[in-house]
Amino acid sequence: MRTMLACTAILIVGLVILGLQQFLGANEAAEAPGVFPEWLVPVGYFLSLICALGLFVGWARYRRVT
Repeated sequence: MRTMLACTAILIVGLVILGLQQFLGANEAAEAPGVFPEWLVPVGYFLSLICALGLFVGWARYRRVT
């Protein structure tokens, strides 16, 4: 259960990063350097992917125990 809670928290952080990119990276003024770093989007996707897999593993372990 602790694994699922930790993965959920990190998944939310990854989704917030991706959501901010939609707002800050979509308009023309945001193309100025330093407004939204381009390396942050892959980090958001990586966090989301890893934590989604972690949630699945935590759910599978929890389901096997009960």
